[in-house]
Formats: sequence, C-alpha cells, structure tokens
Amino acid sequence: MAKQTHVTPRSLQVLRACGYHCQVVERIIPGMFIKKDLFGLIDVMAVKADEPGVLGIQVTTRSNVSSHFHKALDLPALKVWLAAGNRLVIHAWGRVKERLKDGSWSKVGRWKLVERPVTLEILDAMAKASMAQEALESSGAPQGAPVAPPA
Repeated sequence: MAKQTHVTPRSLQVLRACGYHCQVVERIIPGMFIKKDLFGLIDVMAVKADEPGVLGIQVTTRSNVSSHFHKALDLPALKVWLAAGNRLVIHAWGRVKERLKDGSWSKVGRWKLVERPVTLEILDAMAKASMAQEALESSGAPQGAPVAPPA
C-alpha cells in the first residue's frame, strides 16, 4: 500500500497565511474510507474580505492534477459555481528536490504548491476543443492528419 500524503493541511496553512478564512468541506463517509467533495469538486472553501465570491479549492498531488481537472470539467455544478461569481483553484502539491550548497541533490524534496485556476473561459475553450475533435472524428479524416482550411 502506498504511503498516504496529507496535502489538505498544507493548503489550509497557505490560504490562512494569505489572509483567507477557510474550512474543509469534504466529508468522510463513516465506516468506509470514502471522501465526498462538496458538489463533487471542492475540498476546501475560503473567503477573503477584499475578494468577491467564494474560493473553492480542489486539493490533490501533482501526479493526480490532470484527472482532478478533467473530472471537474465534467461536473455540471462547476459551471453554476463559476457563473455565480465564485472561483475554483486546483492546489497540486508535490515534492521537489533541491540542489544543495555542495552541488548534490537533496534526498528528500520540499513540498511545493502549484495552483491551477479553473475559469469559465477555460471551460468554454475546452468545450470548443472537444466539439472540434468530435467534428474531426466524424468527418472520417484519419487522426493526426492535417486538416485543410475551408476554401
């Protein structure tokens, strides 16, 4: 069994240091190791006096950021959340090894956060790209083949 990493407390620490009031909103189903996110996509909610709306945070490790991003894109609640004036950010945590003074690399890396915002513009761009891909596939053109511009 892989060693479990707890990255949510790291995100809470960063958010609080930036002046946010935050709360974990994912639930653990009693008797099972099943976590249920708010609306299927939010682990932590945060608010700040000088920023509009609520910030929803999906917390994960770097190795899982792509799957969490695509899972969020498939949820109808995401578009409603963003259209209501709220924001969503994916916090992706990973260990990064550093070069030491003697030129060697550290044995254990330091935790580093990468934030990936999810916006309505990103949703629209992904939807357009998906429709273009579907149109290309239905046209019968071989995948990877260049597409001639319309005349």
